Amino acid sequence: MLINKKTISFNNVSLDSVLLNYDSVKNYIFKKYYNTNNTVVVERITVNGTMMMLINLNTGKKVETNWLPVFSPDNRRFAVVSGTEFNTYSPEKVEVYIKKNGNYIKEFEFKPDGALSYLGTCKWQGNDRIAVKRVNYAKTNQSGKPLKSDITLAIIDNKWNVMGK
Repeated sequence: MLINKKTISFNNVSLDSVLLNYDSVKNYIFKKYYNTNNTVVVERITVNGTMMMLINLNTGKKVETNWLPVFSPDNRRFAVVSGTEFNTYSPEKVEVYIKKNGNYIKEFEFKPDGALSYLGTCKWQGNDRIAVKRVNYAKTNQSGKPLKSDITLAIIDNKWNVMGK
């Protein structure tokens, strides 16, 4: 049950965005409700893996991601960081989605180079700039600990740019 005392019910027909015969759904788990966006995140667990589905409850529109979203301060965009230490089965990447007419549309994607590295948490620094932590286990600092660095994604001249690759 949600905070607004509504109950969500779902089944394969209403939630699966792939061919129904392609992937057998084993379980759905409610992850989070974002009140500001009236959006729900449901984890869809199948025999082939796990996906997060963001569902806009106003429009019924949904998008699948590899991990939980982090919304911008103005709630127009969200970022998803996958390939983290906690989500090692997903490809290492940062995706940025923008909300247009109730739909979440992928606006930008960044896949860093480097083996044995994981992206960490991301944090919005305003509505057009994201800081992402990165840990690289293939490289170490002087004390032998994994090298840590920051990657910054920012809109410059109306397009996404990556600094600190």
